[in-house]
Amino acid sequence: SKWGPLDDQTSVHKLAGDSLPTHFIINDLGTPLSDNTGLFVYTTPAGQSGNYYYAVTQVTNGIENRVISASSNATTTAVAESAAAPAPILVQSLNNGHGLVYTQFMDYDKWNPTFQGYAYNYSVALPPNYSADNSYPLKLQLHAYTERYSVHEESSFGWPAIMVFADDPGESAGTIHTWWYGFSADHNYQTDGPIPTSGRIENFTEQRVLRALDEVIQKFSVDTTRIHSQGHSMGASGSLSLGIRYGNVFAGIHASEPMTNYASSPTFQTDFERLWGTQASNLPVVNNGIHAAPLVPYNGTGVYNWMNHHEQVVRRRGEDMAFLMFGHGTADTTIDWQTQGKPFPQILNDANIAFTAEDRFNWEHTFMGFSFAIHDLFSAGFEDLGDWEFRNDFSFPAISNAAESSALPPVSTATSFYNLTIDWSVPWNSFGVDPIDATDHYEITLRSRTVTQTADVTPRNTQRFSASAGAAFTWENLNVGTGQVVAAGTVTADAKGVITVPGFRVEAGSGSRLILQRTAGIPVITAPIGDQTSTTPVFRWSDVTGAAAYRIWITSRTTGASPYLDINVTDSQFTPPAELPLGRYTLWVRALMSNGSSGPWSTPMNFQIRPAAQILTAGTSFSTLPPTIDWSAVTGAARYQVWV
Repeated sequence: SKWGPLDDQTSVHKLAGDSLPTHFIINDLGTPLSDNTGLFVYTTPAGQSGNYYYAVTQVTNGIENRVISASSNATTTAVAESAAAPAPILVQSLNNGHGLVYTQFMDYDKWNPTFQGYAYNYSVALPPNYSADNSYPLKLQLHAYTERYSVHEESSFGWPAIMVFADDPGESAGTIHTWWYGFSADHNYQTDGPIPTSGRIENFTEQRVLRALDEVIQKFSVDTTRIHSQGHSMGASGSLSLGIRYGNVFAGIHASEPMTNYASSPTFQTDFERLWGTQASNLPVVNNGIHAAPLVPYNGTGVYNWMNHHEQVVRRRGEDMAFLMFGHGTADTTIDWQTQGKPFPQILNDANIAFTAEDRFNWEHTFMGFSFAIHDLFSAGFEDLGDWEFRNDFSFPAISNAAESSALPPVSTATSFYNLTIDWSVPWNSFGVDPIDATDHYEITLRSRTVTQTADVTPRNTQRFSASAGAAFTWENLNVGTGQVVAAGTVTADAKGVITVPGFRVEAGSGSRLILQRTAGIPVITAPIGDQTSTTPVFRWSDVTGAAAYRIWITSRTTGASPYLDINVTDSQFTPPAELPLGRYTLWVRALMSNGSSGPWSTPMNFQIRPAAQILTAGTSFSTLPPTIDWSAVTGAARYQVWV
């Protein structure tokens, strides 16, 4: 290994936590290994399944004894290995299996074990009435600074959710917290000093936390559309990062006083340097893991840029994120409000990211509760958000510049609330028609929870509806109570493909329905052009985004027939099924959208059918006079001109 030999305490689980076995267990609920037993967990790489022999050598004073003796320090028979991630080991079970603790071993070859080793624990708490016949939301609980993961006999307060308590060990375990992100991929923390100076910073902690969720999903009955994360302080910071980066996993996150720009926070810079190097180095990140595919294009970003959510939410605003719920105290000096809490609502508002927030007057660094969440949408009646009913298989709106929200930026002399007075109709918060989320058609019903107000509305987390930069859409505002369209207009997707309807009027009571429809583009005809010798020329035109079909209209300028041909086709080219007579024609094409609307007609294209007669007489000499010249007949020809 590039990390050198293993130490002589490989059976000791240094990060086990309080009241857990201090030595590794390698079978579910098995006996802990003894001090004189060594352990190494090897992950067989993909494509390398097979039969293997193993040997263990000893290193003394830096010198390795490479003598291999069968039955002494080497296996005598081959071990059949399959390529797979190591399964988690169940090390504790409480309350008839409702409280569980697992040890997960990471892939040593792809890990940096010099920082904390490569084995971590996490706990799972099931609802008291858990049944595999039901499907439960999954709630990830991330602990704060100086804390560890906790073990529970069942879900907190009997919440109807499966809870996962992950671990980011710190000083009490002889290490430092990773702030739920990761650490150097290349720096040897045991031999090369405490601060990385080169190499990459990898999302190791995110990888193992997300793998823990995947392991729980495999073992228990989880509704994967309802995965959420919550925490306070450092736990809130991790939850916020996960929600911003992994909209493909999380539906929503709840963060009480999270970090939003790590480089500008004065309190924890020593920790950050030990994890990621100095700000001057700004080492590049690499994001790995099965859920990190959307992040790969950003590999190479400086770590302090990557950990600056002020910058990254703007950079990545065209991508899916979880619904963000967060709060800060204006008197917080631990994760200080001036650099972290104060600027963030304005940044999200201007980037049209979906969020709710509170900046609480004279509040210090203490858990804020759940006052910055819309409970009807998220808690299914549990005032402490126990159920987390919110789903990620439905679109949700990003609300910006709502008239009933506080002014931006928040002030230090009062409590500010953002986007908490507008909700929307979905099956679990139903007060109207469900959203329509089609390829080129989108509808959602919004409701003011106070009085009629205006807000900018941006569709987010759309399942089928999408827009490319510059795509045009029409919008309508339907007053649900009266059934009348009270406003309408057009809107164009910005450079990130984001569509925002500004100043949308949201009624109280029955609410207002936003209706968006793609405006069909105009096809550009590329053929035929000018004279055509074929009587069945191929018609071609440019594709129109979102078009389900195209309508072709041809008139004959020779006979006056209009239309001469009127037909719908699904491709962007067409060949007439019958020959066109000689003459002059004009062609138009328009796009037909899946929502039933039609786009504008194309610019007309004129062409002529003028096929050439083919001389059939063979040879170039004649034995009789006068010579006879034959040619093929041309359909529609009134006469022929012979030129000798």
